[in-house]
Amino acid sequence: MFSGQNAKDLQALFEKNNVVALKADWTHENPEITRTLREEFNRSSIPVNAIYPASLNKPAILLPTYPLKKEHVIEGVKLVTEE
Repeated sequence: MFSGQNAKDLQALFEKNNVVALKADWTHENPEITRTLREEFNRSSIPVNAIYPASLNKPAILLPTYPLKKEHVIEGVKLVTEE
């Protein structure tokens, strides 16, 4: 998704804030994923870029699909890590 210095900057941000980056694969359609896309994000297709907070009391932050910029990820991390 990101490369070069942007990838290094985001990796450092993730490490500092104890964030784990995940990439979900929807090669084989799955009813649970379909339901989550529809119910949580009002989406019916991929890609979907989101940041989930550690706390279940906070909603996931939906990020732009295209173009996804480093600044979008930084802002999303700030939103989910603020107390």
